[in-house]
Amino acid sequence: MKARNTVLLVMLAVFASQKAIALAQDTSVNIPLRAGISSVYGSGSLAICLNPKALPSFVEVSCGAKGAQAFPLTSAQVGTSIFNAHGIGCQTASTTTSNFPVDLSQPGVQTQIAVIKIRDYDPHTGAGDSSFIGYIGGHCNGANFDKTGATEINHGTAHFAVSENGNRVDAIITALQDPVGGIGDFSLTSVNRALVPINP
Repeated sequence: MKARNTVLLVMLAVFASQKAIALAQDTSVNIPLRAGISSVYGSGSLAICLNPKALPSFVEVSCGAKGAQAFPLTSAQVGTSIFNAHGIGCQTASTTTSNFPVDLSQPGVQTQIAVIKIRDYDPHTGAGDSSFIGYIGGHCNGANFDKTGATEINHGTAHFAVSENGNRVDAIITALQDPVGGIGDFSLTSVNRALVPINP
């Protein structure tokens, strides 16, 4: 009798698991990835590798270079991004970067542009991945980027999650490097909110 009850419990567990999987794969679930304009707020910290022998000129070097030392920075940015229906976006943001811990020196202030491409997106979970290239100079023309006078400053990837009926996107940087190879550790996140929200 005990063996029969065990078999019955296993069958019920399998049925419950199959039902849960079916519900999770319900095609009626659809979290939209919206085109349009959004506000952007990002913040976090990162390390830049410098050559201490070149101080106080602060010459950035590859983090793999002999004698390179990591200098911690904190960063914050506010701006806007525009995405088209093909998952291509252009973001313009004012960015402040300060050494950490903060001290008497003034932060660096720049206008930075990021050209973003959605690599994959699952509307059942609202999760996806993107890649980006950051620039100083150039300008956004809607979701397109005019790179006249632009200089690449970094590139990387991000993982993001969409919520609030597609009106909010939270993202975390998963890879980041610059042309010198001088970016070490980092922890950077951002929040995008649609400027013209759409209700369910």
